Amino acid sequence: MTGGGGLLQRRTKCVLESVLEDEITEHVGCEKHDPAGKNNGNSRNGTRAKTRST
Repeated sequence: MTGGGGLLQRRTKCVLESVLEDEITEHVGCEKHDPAGKNNGNSRNGTRAKTRST
């Protein structure tokens, strides 16, 4: 439940990614893959792999 890959770790990861996604959507002003925000100077420009070692 609490070890590496446990329920708590997976749930925390899901919550944090959701919050960060909402923050970037609010900052940029459009949803992900929305053509209205393409190349407007403050658009999303891709993603990186999210890995973290503790």
